[in-house]
Amino acid sequence: MAERDEVALLERAADDQDGELRVSYAWSALGRRTVALQRQWEETHPGVRLIWVQSNSPAGGLANGSVEVAVVRRSITDSRFATMLIGTEARYAAVATADPLSRRRFLRMSDFSGRTIAVDQRTGTTTEDLWSDAARPAAVRLVQGVDEWLTLISTGQAIGMSSEATAAQNPRPGVAYRPVRDAPPIPVFLVFWKDDPSVLVADFTRLARAAFAADQTPL
Repeated sequence: MAERDEVALLERAADDQDGELRVSYAWSALGRRTVALQRQWEETHPGVRLIWVQSNSPAGGLANGSVEVAVVRRSITDSRFATMLIGTEARYAAVATADPLSRRRFLRMSDFSGRTIAVDQRTGTTTEDLWSDAARPAAVRLVQGVDEWLTLISTGQAIGMSSEATAAQNPRPGVAYRPVRDAPPIPVFLVFWKDDPSVLVADFTRLARAAFAADQTPL
């Protein structure tokens, strides 16, 4: 039995080296680390395309088989999936360039008090629980996806908070990103099927963790 399992793993490894690896993300892949990881992947796996797929699903399309790995920044409770922490990111505020807050070099959590904040409850990383009762934003505007979030912010209807990767990967005219000094960091996870071992997934996880280990400075 053990010998058959070993043969199956070797066959799977051979299959993995010819094809593609599809990796999903909701708002941003790995931010400024994405390009460097892509280059490393192409050097180490020249016969396998690394394909980035944007998904608004909390599990990033894993359940329907459209991807093999998902980059997520919130907890996944589905017991079918394994979760691997690969690093953390700083939180950044997003404000309209016409907003007085955009003139500051950095913000604090208290600067959101009395303001309207744009939140994506499905895939976003910002919840009201981040603030104490006395310092919470005055109102929440629900959005779906990063484009709607950025449009609301650029027009001055709300402010937002997201990861440093969002700031790096989603510049938008009319939007200024500023670090939030006293905000807790955002954990970044890779999620994949527990019962579907893959050499490619293991290699991608290793490279992603190394990318964070080599560069943990905020944007």
